[in-house]
Amino acid sequence: FFKQKTAYEISLGLVGSEMCIRDSLKAELVFLTRDPMVHHQLVLIGGKPDGIPFNVINQISFLVESLADLRTFWDVLKKEPDISDIYSLTHGNAWSVYFKDPEGNRVELYVDTDWYVGQPFRDELDFKLTDEEINERTREIVHQYQTAEPINQWRQRVADSIGLKDWKPPV
Repeated sequence: FFKQKTAYEISLGLVGSEMCIRDSLKAELVFLTRDPMVHHQLVLIGGKPDGIPFNVINQISFLVESLADLRTFWDVLKKEPDISDIYSLTHGNAWSVYFKDPEGNRVELYVDTDWYVGQPFRDELDFKLTDEEINERTREIVHQYQTAEPINQWRQRVADSIGLKDWKPPV
């Protein structure tokens, strides 16, 4: 796990934006990025037994433009016969739709929120609500946690840790 993490850090310039333990899996997760605008571009999970040839990449994640776009993907994916295990949730810092592709790989489609909250964080994302209701509900939930902060504060810390001295978050 740490060898894999280090390889991505060295070869692609990714940095660990966050490490945590997923209690339900009893496994370590590391979120890696090389863009302070993106919480994670790669997620690795520890615990690969020796001699087992499965992939330690936890998921493939794609950023979409808006909550409306995420809702559209949700509607489309629900109708796809080769897509399975589809669900939606908020991580506080993002609204996400997860599914398994035809080969069983986990895929995440997500859009950023205006907040950061320490991970792991999971709560319901109900597409029956309007975008405004989803936004307000997420804000209320996130602000119950001490780690909550505006996303651009978190992005600036990541930029500083990457060594992007002149980087500033968008206004």
